[in-house]
Amino acid sequence: MANVDTAGHGTGRLATEFLQALSLRLPPLSEQMAIVDVLNTSDRDIDLLTRKLDALKREKKGLMQQLLTGKVRVNP
Repeated sequence: MANVDTAGHGTGRLATEFLQALSLRLPPLSEQMAIVDVLNTSDRDIDLLTRKLDALKREKKGLMQQLLTGKVRVNP
């Protein structure tokens, strides 16, 4: 069994020997690269959506300021 230290910690600490003994099966390099492409595309999408959200928030703030100062009026 692994040597795990959980004295007062939220997560355990695994012994180096245990980690060295692990045998992990990895997907082929071509599949790993495909996964990287998907993750990079997702990161770019998230970045673009975050920028768009920030721009919309600034636009909303500006419009609210115009309404509050009376520069723009809403017709009922």
